[in-house]
Amino acid sequence: MSHDALLWINENPIPMPSSKQVGQATVWRVFSNLVFHASTPDLLVWVSDRTQAIETGCDRRTIRAARTLLAGTGLLVDTQTRKHKGVKVFQLAT
Repeated sequence: MSHDALLWINENPIPMPSSKQVGQATVWRVFSNLVFHASTPDLLVWVSDRTQAIETGCDRRTIRAARTLLAGTGLLVDTQTRKHKGVKVFQLAT
């Protein structure tokens, strides 16, 4: 995704969910990484847990928990489709 999208999410704060397991800062890190990988203009994103773990420094379970929180607040939608190697396709709802 473009540099403009990353700037936009940094200039327009979006309240991030949190839980006992995953803090807001971690959810933000996962969300901004998803924005980085999103395609334009449809905002579809497919990035593996492993890639996100490497890029964010978070554990894979933490990434999945953060995605679940984002989906629960409507910021991330599971499209029920998969790309190569079974990677889930999500759509950003910002």
